[in-house]
Amino acid sequence: MKRITLYLSLFLPILCFSQDYILSNEKSIFEFETIKGKRLVIALDSHEEYLVYRYGTNNNLEFEFPKNLSNSWDEFQFSWYLRGGGFQNEGLDINYLYFNNGNYRYVVFQEYSAHSQKTDYGIKVINLITEKESVILADPKTVKGSLTDFRDMELIKEGDELFD
Repeated sequence: MKRITLYLSLFLPILCFSQDYILSNEKSIFEFETIKGKRLVIALDSHEEYLVYRYGTNNNLEFEFPKNLSNSWDEFQFSWYLRGGGFQNEGLDINYLYFNNGNYRYVVFQEYSAHSQKTDYGIKVINLITEKESVILADPKTVKGSLTDFRDMELIKEGDELFD
């Protein structure tokens, strides 16, 4: 009995305070932890009825977009650019999933450069009034999925902005 009480006292707080970043009817399309330990998840309903952005810590879901999931496909845009040719042509493969919330634009990015031979991941938050930009970098070891999956999704709006 003491052992059960000990296990419950250790694990119950974790179960009670952890947030659901992926619900049972969803699958993760793209996710990572930031270098400061926060978590981003882009999830898709299993019937492709909605797309959702979730961000925060394990104990606190700080931001979920959109609040109304019934029209979520109208809220997001996806843009990308591919220039092959490798190092000699300074090849690029850049992908952006973005949306506006109030006076801010949130841009989830995946940017590969053949010149540096690395891929950068993260979130850019742009103040639409002042144009000030903040960048939240991902820990590349924690990245799961790829934004390139949005290239073939017919439900997402095609954007025309590149954010370099």
